[in-house]
Amino acid sequence: MRDPMRRTLAAALLLSALAVPAARAATGGGGPCAGAPAGGSWTSYGNDVAGTRSQPAEHLIGPSTVGSLKVAWVGSSTTAPSGQSTPTVAGRCVYAAGAGYVSAVDVVTGLLVWRTPLPNGGLTYAVNVTNGRVHVNMDNGATASGAAFDADSGALLWQSVPIDFGYPVDQVASAIVYDGKQLLPTNGPDSDPRARPGIAVLDAATGAVLVKHTTIPSDDLDRGYAGGGIWATPVVDDAGFAYVGTAQPYSKAKEHRYDNAILKIDLRGDVANNPTFGQIVDAYKGNVDSYVPGLNRQPACDIAGDSVQYHPSGFSVACVQFDVDFGASPTLFHNSAGELLVGELQKSGVFHAVYADTMESAWDTIVSTLPPATGGNTSSAANDGHHVYVMANPGVVYSLDIDTGAVQWATPLPVGTLENHPVAVANGVVYVMMNSFHVYGLDAATGQPRWVTNATFDAGTMCSQPSGGGIAIAANSVIVNCDGRLVTYRLPF
Repeated sequence: MRDPMRRTLAAALLLSALAVPAARAATGGGGPCAGAPAGGSWTSYGNDVAGTRSQPAEHLIGPSTVGSLKVAWVGSSTTAPSGQSTPTVAGRCVYAAGAGYVSAVDVVTGLLVWRTPLPNGGLTYAVNVTNGRVHVNMDNGATASGAAFDADSGALLWQSVPIDFGYPVDQVASAIVYDGKQLLPTNGPDSDPRARPGIAVLDAATGAVLVKHTTIPSDDLDRGYAGGGIWATPVVDDAGFAYVGTAQPYSKAKEHRYDNAILKIDLRGDVANNPTFGQIVDAYKGNVDSYVPGLNRQPACDIAGDSVQYHPSGFSVACVQFDVDFGASPTLFHNSAGELLVGELQKSGVFHAVYADTMESAWDTIVSTLPPATGGNTSSAANDGHHVYVMANPGVVYSLDIDTGAVQWATPLPVGTLENHPVAVANGVVYVMMNSFHVYGLDAATGQPRWVTNATFDAGTMCSQPSGGGIAIAANSVIVNCDGRLVTYRLPF
């Protein structure tokens, strides 16, 4: 016989989880995406502008209950085409972009709310939902642009002019909006020393370009420096400074201080009142591309020069270059002394923690057991204010002390290969998806697996591209992107 108290508790929890407040949440009106179920939202790639990838509003799913998660609904690629982007949740809707569309799905039922083609069929990653708008950064083949859609109807509100800097660019960073500004960084082309990637800041309400410039100053580009590509998603602190890592140098002979670096960008105020608005005001230099300074000074490198013919991959074996750029998104956290730190994993396998005010090193920890030349390591970290959680290759999840970087635990996952997936954390559980499509929930205190499932089985069809997809925890749900299929798990109350 069923326990009547258990039935009463289950009913109460279900009503709580599905209750929609009368007041409008993040979507700005009273339409189909108004309100929000209990359990919080996840409004951007990193959940918040600080990139914590943490959900403080989750109180039901924890280490003792995560093992009971079951599939609630699956949104197929025909109704929720999300590509590889992390799903975002605001109000009552899950938003996803990719495959030429941006869409909204009811977070409770999984039913499609709207689906809108992206302008020019542009490629985009995770969206940002702010003030009733769904913001995207798009790659249009040789230029980048931003756009915004109405969060309730999917109507296109604006599209920016094409962004480039006199040469083709790539755009793979997810949208981030802060204080009415949308940050649009660009990358590459990686294989070309003539590339001129840069940064644009858009008005989030209109799409107007407020400022744009190449990452590496034009005078330095004229002196033979090349690079400064950005393919990670920036984060922003409460003071209005953005932080983001950069790619490897495109020059074989020179490495600029803005290559393989974490940049600090001023987003305070506007152009009229802040002379450094939109500009790089400081930078932290990570591991150089030769890992050990000076190793690139090889005769073979001098012979090859900067010709694209000799360096089709964008880096060079002859120049002892290892392609150790920053491809992960940063995460912001405070140490026990209250100091703000910027943490970011570099492809070299080193996790760097940097004081945000001075951009000087606080600590760094080697988390990958693979050599710098082969490790990859582009997993975006999460933090819960107590520890930093990050995935490093070959498939090991780490918990790091926020003050020292000391390893608190390291959990090798049995199916791990070259894994570069963002980590998420909520209510004492660390979540990550693997190349094998296995989704793990680890105990944040011990690293012990408390839940494992296979998203491709749960989706009912084979997924092929999990890398970079990420996981969102919102509305008392764990939402996984499995190659364009949104697989949503909940406790079976």
